[in-house]
Amino acid sequence: MSPEQILGIFGLGEERELAVAVCNQQVKVAREVVIGTPGDLKRLDLVIRFGSAATLLIEIKRLSYERAGNLGNLEPYRERLDMEPGVKEAVLLVTEATEAEATEIRVAGWLLRTWRGVGLALRREAARICKSGKDLLKPGLWLCFAGAIEQNLLGFEVAATGYSPSARQTKQYLEEFLS
Repeated sequence: MSPEQILGIFGLGEERELAVAVCNQQVKVAREVVIGTPGDLKRLDLVIRFGSAATLLIEIKRLSYERAGNLGNLEPYRERLDMEPGVKEAVLLVTEATEAEATEIRVAGWLLRTWRGVGLALRREAARICKSGKDLLKPGLWLCFAGAIEQNLLGFEVAATGYSPSARQTKQYLEEFLS
């Protein structure tokens, strides 16, 4: 995945300073990066480094912002990120959030993003690549991941027949993707 695609997936394409910094940089991804002291170890969920030019920290939650626990760790996570060289950005990824919550978390130095946005971005990027006819394996895998997000985190159901409780939500999601 290119740096530009990564920024797009997490809704960071408008972050101008970050977009310029990651251009043509080699991407390295680390999961579950341990920080802290032996008595107080913490784990950074996803650290994406773009050479030494930029670092993107993703904290992953499988619940809404309101229900996501352990948000007290965001401050030490951000402090650790601030030690990295270059441009830095931190994203808290949740299933849903309000505008007020997004503003609140921004004050703490984080951007709030939703799994819905990630799923839609994966589908859009996969569709764009499929239209080019090049390297169809990667977009196929992205679509599988988007489907897993939609079923397991957003609660969309695949009903063979009849009405599904999430049918209206699924319809709105697909309309947003197609627009």
